[in-house]
Amino acid sequence: MSNPFDAKEFTTVEDELGFPQPNRENFLSYIKSINPSDLENIKVDRSDVG
Repeated sequence: MSNPFDAKEFTTVEDELGFPQPNRENFLSYIKSINPSDLENIKVDRSDVG
């Protein structure tokens, strides 16, 4: 996953506050789409990476 801020130079405070807004909206939309039972019942097993 890439960081959208890596290649971005600082411009203005307004621009800095507005830049992440689309990503925030997409993230909130994704969170709202998750079924609550999935959050309770799906186990993420990451034992293979440490």
